Amino acid sequence: MMHDPIAGSPAPHPRALPGPLRALKRAIPILTGHRLAMVRRFEVSTPLIALTFDDGPHPQFTARLLRLLERFKVHATFFVLGEAAAQHPALIADLARAGHVIANHSWNHPHFPTLRGHERRKQLRACHRATAPHGIRLFRPPWGKFDLASSLDALRLRYTTIGWSLDVGDWWDRDSERMAELLSRASPGDIILLHDALFAASDEGAEPPLNPDRDSMLRALAIFLERHAHRFRFATVPEMFRFGRPQRFSL
Repeated sequence: MMHDPIAGSPAPHPRALPGPLRALKRAIPILTGHRLAMVRRFEVSTPLIALTFDDGPHPQFTARLLRLLERFKVHATFFVLGEAAAQHPALIADLARAGHVIANHSWNHPHFPTLRGHERRKQLRACHRATAPHGIRLFRPPWGKFDLASSLDALRLRYTTIGWSLDVGDWWDRDSERMAELLSRASPGDIILLHDALFAASDEGAEPPLNPDRDSMLRALAIFLERHAHRFRFATVPEMFRFGRPQRFSL
């Protein structure tokens, strides 16, 4: 029996979903071809990996990142915030012109499971408008926080939800060599999470403390590409769908 530490009396067990709802939760992914589950990586027969960048665009760091990717002839997928895209439309155009993919990371980075359905859909639509005509219908939920209701809203607006399989901690780490070494552990089919900006950089008391300065990430990526670019082929997420089989993980 669980006990409520405040009231000092037994607390009820979490209530299970009623039988019909449990059956619905099991059936919906089957009926929709598992599209409710988040894609975390790909099964591939060649050394393809996908670099992805969240929370931008940023007027300083995204511009520097563009030059680095161009230097190594690498195309990536940018999960941008609509609010930032609306402030920097020229950067969105630059990304598209350089051959990068622009995808949806919401309007202003809320926790999707805490929102009402109409608020989630409003977030997706607002970001889509801000990135038009370049944005495509791939969505990465802020912080990777996702639940069944969020999945249904994304699917309703024809989005495929994309997670990641390798996170080197660039949102807090300042050690470029360590991040580069973690990047070197990438395996074919991996989706790599990086950030060209940091939406929550102003959060105080975060554990670990956040690192809004993207210099260390840019150095780590440059080291990785200089040492290991020859080992991989870099693909955008849509290209990964073309050449590999998505591996989805249930909610």
